[in-house]
Parts: sequence; C-alpha cells; structure tokens
Amino acid sequence: MEMKSYFIGTILLLIIAAPSVALTPPALFVYGDSLVDVGNNNYLPDPAPKANFPFHGIDYPGSISTGRFGNGYIGPDYLARYMGFLQSPPPYLSITNENQMLRGVNFASAGSGILNSTGEGTISLERQVMYFQEVARNLSRRAGNLTANKLLSKSIFCISSGSNDIFAYFLAYGPQNKTTNDQFIATLVKNLEIHLKTLYNSGGRKIVALGTSVLGCIPIVRSQTPSGDCSKDLNNLSIQFKNETRVLLQSLTSTLKELTYSFVDAYEMANEIAANARQYGFTELTNACCGMGRYNGEAPCTPNSNMCSNRCNHNSWDQYHPTQAIAELVSQWSFYGSKYVSPMNIQ
Repeated sequence: MEMKSYFIGTILLLIIAAPSVALTPPALFVYGDSLVDVGNNNYLPDPAPKANFPFHGIDYPGSISTGRFGNGYIGPDYLARYMGFLQSPPPYLSITNENQMLRGVNFASAGSGILNSTGEGTISLERQVMYFQEVARNLSRRAGNLTANKLLSKSIFCISSGSNDIFAYFLAYGPQNKTTNDQFIATLVKNLEIHLKTLYNSGGRKIVALGTSVLGCIPIVRSQTPSGDCSKDLNNLSIQFKNETRVLLQSLTSTLKELTYSFVDAYEMANEIAANARQYGFTELTNACCGMGRYNGEAPCTPNSNMCSNRCNHNSWDQYHPTQAIAELVSQWSFYGSKYVSPMNIQ
C-alpha cells in the first residue's frame, strides 16, 4: 500500500509540474444541474430525471445516449477539451477505481439545485460538495497533503446551479412581489456562498460560475403562455440571481485571499445569440428540436418525440436544454472571450 501511494504521489507531481502540460490544469471538477451532468443520474432511481435513451445523444460519437441532456456534447465536454484534457471527467457515481479521479470528477445531477429541497431524488449541490470532500480526503491519504493541496489549488472548479431552484420557486408560487423575490434570491445566494466557502476550505481556488440564462424564454415556458412570449417574471428572477452571484464572487475575493474566478454571463450570451442569430448559424430560436406540442416544449424528448433534421441551426434541444451548437459557442466565449466573462476568461 505504501508503494502504491508513493507511485500515485509521483504521478500527481508529474501532472502538476510537467512542462508539456504547463497550461493544463491538473484536474477539472464539475458541479451543478442538467446543463453539466454527464451521466450521474443514470445511477439514481426514479424520480431523478434521465437522458439515457434516444433521441438524446444522437450527435454524440456512436449516437450513444450517455445521460447528457442534449443531442451531443455539453459544456463540460468542450471546456475539458479546451483545457487540454482528452475527455470530460467521469460522473462520480460511475467511478469504480480511484485512479479514474486523477484528472477530475463530474458531480453534477440533472434536476438538482442549490437548495436541498430542489429536485426530488437528485444529488443536491450540498451533497455534491460533500462527495468532493471525500475525493479530496482520499487524494490526501494517497498522495500526501502537500501534493493534494498543490493539485487542487491549480485545478478548475466549474459550477452551474440555480436554474432549477428558480423554476421550482416560480412553479410553486407564481409571480411574487419584490420583497418576496428578494428574500428568495437572498436565500439562494446565501446557500451558494456556503457551498463555495466549503469548496475553498477543501482546497478549491479557481472557480468558474455559470450564471443563469433566459429561463423565461425556453420552449416549455413559451408553450404555456397563450401568446408564446417569454415570461418576464422568470427572466427577471434569473437576472437578479445571476447579478447577485457576480457580486458574491467579487465579495468572496476580499475574504478568501487565494480565490480567483470567472463569472460566465450566460444571460447576456443568450441575448447576443438571439440578436445576431444568423451570424452564428441559428435560424430556429423558439422551437425545441426534440419534443411534442407547441414549440416542441409541452413534452420531454423521448424516442416517440418529433425530431428536427438539423440540430445545428436550433437554439434549444428540448424543453429546457440547449443544443450542442449552443453549448460549443458558449464554451468558446467562456474560455477564450472577454465580453461576457469577468473578471477574466477561463483560459
């Protein structure tokens, strides 16, 4: 066992110090919801939402339904590639050997939220962070505290959460007054702060936070409004939360001295795409590619759904989720861009 731990420690030191990967972070850790879940929910019993059946994954290599909510690759797949990894880190619940975690882990769970009450049967953000703490402890045990701390301090921690909390709140209560909305958003932000501080205290230093997008304009919402317009109330909640998230991250840098972050303004990215759709190759902004009913947004994507022939020109894949084309564009802007990511891009 001592020889094995020494061997693992040597590998990790090489990962951290090797000149050939000097610009590649040692590991990528992913947290959040269905926008970044690469298959954890496959291992959960119902009622956790699943995407391990067609037409999901129709454009993934081999047309495999991996559990990703999309027609192909999703955000973490592109980020991992841009960071220099051969593939996205594996879902935590799929791991059978600790060596699989050396380049990172994906803890995300579709349907989950920042609040433990969000997403029945899913892995809450709190639980995801607890799983990471187990990974960090195992890493320290096998490689030693110094090596583990070096690896984690140079790694990227990507978080996408909050959308499902906002949906659940809006579904339960409908449009509310400003005071009630302010209280809800404050609760979300406070809980997010707790989770971020826990990650920091467990070794995380480089945070990528994906802000909530135009939640009021997705196909399931359009399908439920008589006019088919966006819900301004939902969009306003999303704007408020993503702005408060940005303020939180800035505030944390004054107390968590080694913290650095990239905030991805997915809301403004969505507005940019909508305003210049054809420039980016999109001709269908309202209808989902896979679904049924109005805007293909009244029912989830299943093998019996309507399916578009050209996924590349669609903004939405299903009721809730973007297409692979959108995921790639947002990932490019997040990693290399400067307009919609602050105070620095991921690169």
